[in-house]
Amino acid sequence: MAEEFEMRRNYILENISPLIKYCKPAGAFYLLLKIGDMPSGILAQKLLEEEKLATVPGDDFGADGYVRISLPRIWKYKRNDKAVEPVCGRIQK
Repeated sequence: MAEEFEMRRNYILENISPLIKYCKPAGAFYLLLKIGDMPSGILAQKLLEEEKLATVPGDDFGADGYVRISLPRIWKYKRNDKAVEPVCGRIQK
């Protein structure tokens, strides 16, 4: 299972815009992403309302300006790279 989470993480990191900053986890199944300069609560709300993408504000984890996204959730329906392509695109909008 750890290898699968690592594969998911690496796929997302390879396919998001280089303008998006992130904290690469060593062994967790989530990513902290920094998209622009808005506060994390506003960013999380914007992603939910505009892109239908549920995230958790990073300030809950001491990382204001970041949002946390769960890797298992984005792999819910299919276990292949095609399942996360739309998510990568929604994050970058």
